[in-house]
Order: sequence, then C-alpha cells, then structure tokens
Amino acid sequence: MSALLNSRHVETALNPMAAPEPRHLTRQVVIAMLVEIVLGGVDRLLDMMRTLTNVTGDCAVGCIVAKSEKAFGQAVFDDAAAGSVEAATRDSLPSHPVS
Repeated sequence: MSALLNSRHVETALNPMAAPEPRHLTRQVVIAMLVEIVLGGVDRLLDMMRTLTNVTGDCAVGCIVAKSEKAFGQAVFDDAAAGSVEAATRDSLPSHPVS
C-alpha cells in the first residue's frame, strides 16, 4: 500500500490547492486543446447551418409577403440575368452617345 502512495499523493490529498504533477498538467492541457478544436469546428459548422436557415427563411417569407401584396415581379424572378452586373450596366447606360 505504501508503494502506491508517494509524498506527492499525500501532499495533494492533504492540500487540494497543491499543484498537480507536470505530466498531468500537460495531459490536461492537451485534452482541453483537443476538446476546444473539436467543439470549435463543430460550432463553426453549426453556425453556418443556422445562417443558411435564417437566410433561406427570410427569402421565402419575403417572396410570400410580396405575392400576397401583389408586389411580386414574376418577370424579374424568372429572368436569369436579373441582378447581374452586365444587366445593371446595360440598363443604366444611355442608348445613344452623349454629345
């Protein structure tokens, strides 16, 4: 029994604030870092999924409200080039040269 206990174990048992052995501290730090990396990666992925859900829901609600208010532009919705840079510059430029 005395072989299982050394002075470090007795000191830690008597004083809970005693510093742990360096190898345990290193093991604890490594485990904490691994947990942070795993949870951090999972949290980032879950955050992206929450953002995707919020954006999709906002777009869907916007379309539903616009249709119910008769303000939904079906022609613009069906136009594949609507909102592109080429369409925006083409529409904003004058059709004849300015003299």
